[in-house]
Amino acid sequence: MTAQITIDVSQFPATESGNFESILNWVRAQPSHSSIHVYYRNRMTAPLPRRFQTVLQALGCTVTRRVVCS
Repeated sequence: MTAQITIDVSQFPATESGNFESILNWVRAQPSHSSIHVYYRNRMTAPLPRRFQTVLQALGCTVTRRVVCS
């Protein structure tokens, strides 16, 4: 049985886009990408979220956009 890993990027400050490359590198190093579920914020600086989502999905991760009300 594989453990489920959840990463909630929606809690990152909107200006902290530098962490995305670190997250992608960490995810790439994991043996089972299909067990990783990533949540990200609805309103982020484009086009970073789309690229972030596309790369994670290409790796086999589940990606969910979370609506964050202000």
